[in-house]
Amino acid sequence: MNYSKMGLQQIQKRIVEENETIKISKELLASLLGDEVTGENKCYKITDFETVINYDKSCGCCNENINLSELVLFAKDVWSYQFRCYIVSGLKLQDTNQHRIIEVKNFKYETIYEDISTLGEPKGILNACEWIIKNLKVEE
Repeated sequence: MNYSKMGLQQIQKRIVEENETIKISKELLASLLGDEVTGENKCYKITDFETVINYDKSCGCCNENINLSELVLFAKDVWSYQFRCYIVSGLKLQDTNQHRIIEVKNFKYETIYEDISTLGEPKGILNACEWIIKNLKVEE
């Protein structure tokens, strides 16, 4: 998606649309939350600027919500470090278009995963987390 030619309202609408299609595996959500998760998790738009993920806790009687932005920020800035890597997001110029880029880098600053896509930052970061949980081990 070329965000440079879009107005602010168009960008905000696009971000909301992208967030509504987010799916997170039970394994990743449990790892991010530090608790077992059962059943499906769903993304809900609360306002134009707030999206939550609704999930069932392991006890089976509790249903919780977590703010998507907070979960993604935690995954990017805290969670990934236990795998001895970190997640970087930004824009990359390719030809004459800007594209969202999500990278997973090791502590030597080497790129070990890269995704140039139109998925949007939250979805791209969660896809990087899915890659991390499948391909890397927690470092002690």
